[in-house]
Amino acid sequence: MTAILGSGIVVLYHLPGMQEPSFKTDKALLQQTKERLTQVMAEFNTLPLPEGVTGKDATYAGCGTESGGLYQPYVFRQLTVPSLTAVSTAGAVAQALLERGWIASPDGSRGYLLAGDRGDWRLMGWIAASSTGDSVSLQARIDGMGPCRLESE
Repeated sequence: MTAILGSGIVVLYHLPGMQEPSFKTDKALLQQTKERLTQVMAEFNTLPLPEGVTGKDATYAGCGTESGGLYQPYVFRQLTVPSLTAVSTAGAVAQALLERGWIASPDGSRGYLLAGDRGDWRLMGWIAASSTGDSVSLQARIDGMGPCRLESE
């Protein structure tokens, strides 16, 4: 059985012991997606960070499956923050993205929902402060650009 969630993730009801579903890719669309997300990686890597905040460079993740879900390509960056400053750091990162033309809306929890308009393509993502207060995560993907499909589709 298949369900499509609003976030663009396709979820298959998965029974223990079954293999993960397989997927196929549109190679040209995947290349275009990667080129566009490389721009976002550069943007994430050049964000001004509050004092004491460190982080490795953003990374690109291609198509994949996990627990029956299909994931489209995305970029991800993890920041390490001074103890108990994750929420304020998430706010500072959101402000830095706002200044670069992104939309950042509080998610009602410990983070922000992101959107970015790039003319003929749009980004969606999030910023999340960890519950332990020592890290902040950023993630973005291209809205509506799905180079990955389940084999059964």
